Order: sequence, then C-alpha cells, then structure tokens
Amino acid sequence: MNDKQKLLNRLARAEGQVRGVRKMIEEEMVCADVLSQLTAVNSSIQKVIRIVAVQNLMDCMDVGDEKKVQDAVDLLLKTR
Repeated sequence: MNDKQKLLNRLARAEGQVRGVRKMIEEEMVCADVLSQLTAVNSSIQKVIRIVAVQNLMDCMDVGDEKKVQDAVDLLLKTR
C-alpha cells in the first residue's frame, strides 16, 4: 500500500469517527464518552498532519534524514 492510500485510509477512519461522534450527540450519550471519542478524532487528525508535514518538508527541502524531520515536526506541533 502506498503512502497516499495510507493517508486516505487514516482520513476515512477519522471521518467515520466524526460520524460516530455526531450520532452520539444526536442520541444524547454521556458527555465523557463523547469527549473520549473527540479525543480519538483529534489524535487521528494530528497523525495525518504529522505525516503530511514531514512528507512536505522532505519533498520541498530535499532533506534526506526523515527521522530528523519527524522529530522537528513533532517538536513544533507539541509547542503550539
């Protein structure tokens, strides 16, 4: 499976999670459960952001050390 397909799969999973949260809210589920699912959605999206940011930096800046780029992106995202 290529990187593009992996990203699309992650986004589809996040999309499904959002639909699940919407249904939970419509059914007036317990707030703690809704928040738990929203945290999972946020985590899924953050992973996609990291992957896209790393790939973009690797492509645009022609940096050969992917681990260093990943560490830099992680550090930037943690400080926001």
